[in-house]
Amino acid sequence: MKSTLVIFTLNEIQAAKELFDRIPFNKIDESFVVDGGSTDGTAEFFRDKGIAVFRQEARGHGEAYKFGMKKATGDILVFFGCDGNNRPEDIPVLVEEIKKGYNLVIASRFGKGAHSYDATLIRKFGNWLFVSLVNMRWQGNLHDVFNEFRAIKKECMEKMNLRNSFFDLELEMTIKALKNKLSIGQVSTVEQYRIGGRAKLSTVRDGLMNLRCFLRESCAG
Repeated sequence: MKSTLVIFTLNEIQAAKELFDRIPFNKIDESFVVDGGSTDGTAEFFRDKGIAVFRQEARGHGEAYKFGMKKATGDILVFFGCDGNNRPEDIPVLVEEIKKGYNLVIASRFGKGAHSYDATLIRKFGNWLFVSLVNMRWQGNLHDVFNEFRAIKKECMEKMNLRNSFFDLELEMTIKALKNKLSIGQVSTVEQYRIGGRAKLSTVRDGLMNLRCFLRESCAG
């Protein structure tokens, strides 16, 4: 199975410089960057390193996933945010879990052996709340429904008809995987502190957005 690494960037030049040599490009068949419109040299940095950079067509974190899926030629897609939170060393681990037979594998920040240095108490509570709701509604056994660091079979993602465009796409993808009875694996990870740049998340805005997503999917069956 061919693997594709999709790296998300938006003004992450400091993290890009610190993480680049740790990204295991030699263990992935195809790698490229989906850039949301960086103005700090992030896109130029990756191009200078020989990594293809695509400017996403539509605004939004969720749109970056869908755009990356369209550009990818691999059977396995790995989504990696280049802000310092995710450990590059876990990339081949996610790929191997897909090759074992899982359809979706989530790098869990809150399961056994996992930890997050970056999540605030409010964000931890929000994840716990949504994890509880999702597990109860669709008989799941998940620990983390929001982490962008994940791998999925491309054919499964294509069939999901994902609608969301922002920070609610991870929840939509996770719920639709449960609804479609896909096998979901979880790999415990350590979420590191962000390296430079500016966080794009908004606790209230994105919390309400994800609540709407949960309610819509719940009503849909």
